[in-house]
Amino acid sequence: MAKTSRRKTLTITDAVISGQEEGPLKPSPIKSGFIIASKNFVANDLVATRIMGFDYKKIPIFRYALDSKNNLISTDKELSNIIIKSHQYGILNFCQLREYYKMKFIPSSGWKNHVELID
Repeated sequence: MAKTSRRKTLTITDAVISGQEEGPLKPSPIKSGFIIASKNFVANDLVATRIMGFDYKKIPIFRYALDSKNNLISTDKELSNIIIKSHQYGILNFCQLREYYKMKFIPSSGWKNHVELID
């Protein structure tokens, strides 16, 4: 297995209508109205997580992705370098997302009161 990517990738999240609560098997629909695209799959998921109102630091898979030895995204400085181009708010960085997107998705019952962002 190679230590560096051999292919270029583009991750797209269609979240015009999203699922909350008991997804992915029995989600409750929520009109979130966004589409995310990124060349970095971790950045894509971080942005979605933040917009949904969840704290990425409380989600175990991000601990692995953000561990510097895994070489995906490893520092807070790199998080602030994630740029979002919003048709509604213009250009933002990752750290500014919560100022503009105040969605509060309801997590599944097993994650409730464990992953929510505290404003």
